[in-house]
This record gives sequence, C-alpha cells and structure tokens, in this order.
Amino acid sequence: VQTCALPIWDTSIRATYIFAGNADDATGTNHGTVSGGVALAPDRFGTADSAYVFAANGLIVVDTPFGAGDGDFTIALWMKPTSGSFNGNWHGFIGYGGGGTRSPSMWVNHASTDCNPMCGMGPGGGNNGPKADDGGADDDDSVSQSGVHYDTRTTQLGDGTRFGGVIDAIFLESEYVHLVWASVATATHTFYKNGVQVAERPAPPIGVDLHDEYRIGAVGGGGGEFQGVIDEVTFYDFTVSAADVASTYAAQSEGMATATEVRDRKSVGRERV
Repeated sequence: VQTCALPIWDTSIRATYIFAGNADDATGTNHGTVSGGVALAPDRFGTADSAYVFAANGLIVVDTPFGAGDGDFTIALWMKPTSGSFNGNWHGFIGYGGGGTRSPSMWVNHASTDCNPMCGMGPGGGNNGPKADDGGADDDDSVSQSGVHYDTRTTQLGDGTRFGGVIDAIFLESEYVHLVWASVATATHTFYKNGVQVAERPAPPIGVDLHDEYRIGAVGGGGGEFQGVIDEVTFYDFTVSAADVASTYAAQSEGMATATEVRDRKSVGRERV
C-alpha cells in the first residue's frame, strides 16, 4: 500500500490535513468540519478513503491557519479539478471570502482572461488579460486549460491597487497537480507547480486580510465553488524555499503516474496500433 509521509520541511507546520479517513489536523488540533457535497475518495495513489471529493456546495471549515496578516506563510496541496470546475466560472478551492474581506485564497480560473496576469494590469487596462485561454485561435499556446487565480483582498492601500492575479497553465481536467503558494510577508508571493516555480508576484505591503474561518474546497464571496478531489493540504508559518518545494514534490509524487507519463503511455499505445 502506497502511503504519503508528512512533508519533509515540517518543522513549522501550522496544520496539515492528510485526509486519512477524516478531516482532522494530523499535526495539531485544528480539526476540520465537513459539510455539504463532500465525500471520502481514493487519493492520488489509489488508497481508499484518503482524499475528499467535492461537489456543489461542499466544503471543509477550519479555524484560520495563519498566525498574522503581516507574517510569512506557505500553502501546499495536491488537487485534481474535474469537469465541473471547467465551465468558465471561478471555482474557489481554498481560502475565505465574505464580508468585504478575503484571506489568502485560490480559484480554478478556467479559460478566463480576467485579472490575468494581475488584476488591473492586463493588456488594455482594467482586468483584461490574454485574448483567450480556451484552446482556440486567440490562445497563444492553443491548449484549453486553467490558471489559478489568487487574491488577498486587503484595503489595497486606499488607491484601488490590487494584489491578486492569475498564473496561467496550471490545471488540466482530472489531472493531479501539486500547488504551492509561498509568501514573504509584505514583499512577494511565489507559486510552484509540481515542484517548479511558475510565478513571482508582489504581495500587499500592509499584509494580507485574515478571518477567523478558513475553507478547503470552497472560498465563498462570489464565483462557483470547486468540484474535484483535494488530496492533502498543509499550512506553514514560514516561506518554504524553492529547493524544499522541489524535494517535497519528488518525495510525495513517488509511485504515482504523472500527467506526462500517462500521456506518453497513451502515445506509445497509439503508435503500436
């Protein structure tokens, strides 16, 4: 049986959810409350009841895992969005949004150009980004895929400046991805996909918003919610280094078929026909 060890850079874990039959915090007491369309499911290795599948209105609620709005943090998770998260809407999978505030939050952002690459900084001004990300003629890479939208809705310095945006080409339908958001407080947000850095963006110089509640499988505050599988979630109170992100991805993906391996096997099979 393939099991997944706790992350190797675990000296300052705030909370971790390996979903081994429940939504308990495996390193502390910040246990989750499951509600709505959520059920246990096989994880990325095929182990039964070791991940959660989310349908409409499903979520896991925990107390905020962050120590302070002006502190360093890292969010790391394994996830697999399914077809319900690929309908052109925003599908929040981790964070909190409501009451005019937004804790560090992320959404599947299928084929959307809004806030891409950063809110208010896209071509043409406003929130306009690339012409398309739907695989059509106006899409630069001709692949229909999804970016991750991130946001920390602070008061934005009072001048309308935004510190949210979209990192393109993160998700494909029904394929697992290891996603990490590592933040140096009041300075930079760095994002990693499958152990590799894909973006570095400015963080709010006054810190991020926090709320006493935090959600896994949903965000709230507008947009659709996540549909798919979330396998493992960990929160740290420091900025994880690029080297540790890469080594952790290597350790936690050992024994699972990567998307590239699956596509390669299919290609070989077609060549042999």
